Amino acid sequence: MHLLAIAFLWLESLSGVVVAIDGSDVIVDLGTESGLPPRAKVQLFRTVEVQHPRTKKRIRDQFFLHAQDVAQVGARLSIVRPPAEVLKELKVGDTVSVLMPEAATPALRPAAGKGAKTDKTDPADKAAPCTDATVRLEKARAEGFRSGYEAGRTEAPAERVPSAPAPAPIEVRHVAPRVLFRKTPAQLAFAVEGPIALRAGWVYYRTQAGADYQRVPLLPAGAGYLRASLPPELLRAHQIEYFAEATVDDESASALPLYASAQRPATVPVAESDPTVAEARARERSEVRLSYQYVDFNKLQGNDRYWVAEGDFLYRWAGIIHSLRVGAGAYDGVGGDRQQIDMNVPGASHAVGFNYGYTEIELQVAASVALLGKVLAGLTPGGLAGGFESKIRIGDERGTNLVFGGQVGPSPIGDLAMAKLTWDVIPRLPMAGTVEVTNQPAASDLGVRMLLDVGWQKYSFFRPTLTLGYAVRAVDHGGPTLGLSSVFTW
Repeated sequence: MHLLAIAFLWLESLSGVVVAIDGSDVIVDLGTESGLPPRAKVQLFRTVEVQHPRTKKRIRDQFFLHAQDVAQVGARLSIVRPPAEVLKELKVGDTVSVLMPEAATPALRPAAGKGAKTDKTDPADKAAPCTDATVRLEKARAEGFRSGYEAGRTEAPAERVPSAPAPAPIEVRHVAPRVLFRKTPAQLAFAVEGPIALRAGWVYYRTQAGADYQRVPLLPAGAGYLRASLPPELLRAHQIEYFAEATVDDESASALPLYASAQRPATVPVAESDPTVAEARARERSEVRLSYQYVDFNKLQGNDRYWVAEGDFLYRWAGIIHSLRVGAGAYDGVGGDRQQIDMNVPGASHAVGFNYGYTEIELQVAASVALLGKVLAGLTPGGLAGGFESKIRIGDERGTNLVFGGQVGPSPIGDLAMAKLTWDVIPRLPMAGTVEVTNQPAASDLGVRMLLDVGWQKYSFFRPTLTLGYAVRAVDHGGPTLGLSSVFTW
C-alpha cells in the first residue's frame, strides 16, 4: 500500500507543457516514457507573465482553464483535444498537469459488521499501530483517494494545509427570454449581488445540442448589472441554448456559475418578428411633416442667406418599397460671389427663388440599409426647373442611424452634400447632428453648415424639433441657422 500511495503522489505531480497547437490538437510533452497512463486526464493552465510596474521584476503565474481526457498517448508526446473556447486561450508553453485516473483508485475492503463473513486477515492489519509519521502519512493518503484526498493531509501535522474559507454566496437574478425575435437585438441581462469580485463573465451559446459552444463577454451595465449582446446572425437559427459563467477575482481564478450550465443550458426559441413591434409600426404608417429653416452666411446682413419651407405626407409599407413621400416647398434666397459681397460691390447679391413639388421613394434593401431617391420640379424666376436627391440610411429609421447623400438643385440655386447622424439615447429627446457642404443659395462659393436637431417625443403621435446651427464660407463670412419642424404620426 505504501508503494501504491507513493505512485499516486508521483502521478499527481507529473506535469509538462504545450509544445505545439495544430488545429484542434494540442500536443504536450508527456507520454508513456514519462509515466503517462493510457487513459489519463490532464489539467490545462494558462500561463501569464507580466512586469511589475514598480519593482520591474517579472511575475509569472498560472490560471486553470479546463480538465480534459487525453485523446492519444504516444511514447514521448500526447494529443489533447479541448473545446473550442478553451483552445482559443491556450498558447505554446502553457502548463499541463496530470490528474490521477479513476481506475487507479485503490479499493478498500469493507468493514466487517454484524453477521459479516470473516476471512483470515493480513498479519500486517493486526500489527500494532505504526508510530512512524511518514509511514502513517503515506497510508492515510492512499486510503484518502476513496473518501477524499484531503484526508491524507490531515494525518501529518507537519504537512497540514489550512483550508481556504468558503466564498460568501452571491445572488444572481436573470430571467431567460421566452422567445427571441429576428431583426430585434438579442440581449441578456444579469443582476449580481454579493461580496465576491468578478474578474470576467461570459455567456456561452450554441444553436443546437451537441455543437461546440461559442461565447460573448458579459459587460458592466451599471452597478451590479452585467449585459451580453448575442450576434445578430445567431437569430437565423430556430433556437438558442446558452449558459453563463464568471471568473472570481482571487488567486485561484475559479469559474463561478451564474445561470444554467453546459450540461443543462437554457433553451430559447427564435421567432420571425415581434408582434408587438409590428403592431406598433402598423399604427405609425402615416406621417405629416411641416418644417421651416432660415440660413444666414454673412452675419445677418441679408446679402448671403436663404430660407426654405416644406410640407409633406409620407406613407409606409412592409417590403422592399418601404415608404413614399409627396410634398411641396418654397425656397427664397439672396447670394452671389463672396469676395464681391465682402467688398460691397453694387449688385454682387441677387435674389433666387424656387416654388416646387417633390416625390421621395424609399427602398429597404436590407434589414438596416435603405436607399432614398427624391425628384423635385417647379418654377424659378427663369421658368421651369428641377433637381434630384439621393441618400443612403444605415440603421433604424426611428432610432440610431446614419444618413449620407447629396442633392443637385436647379441651376440658379446650387447643390449640396450631407452626412447626418441621428441617435436616440436620451428618453424623449431624439437628437441629430448634420454637416453640409453647399454652394447655395446662388450656386457660388462653397460653404459649410453644422447643425444640431433636438426633438421632444413626449407623445408618440407628435414630435416637434428645434434646429440650431452655424453656416460659414470663410473665417469672417458666416452666420446662424435656425429652424423648427413638427411631425404628426398615426
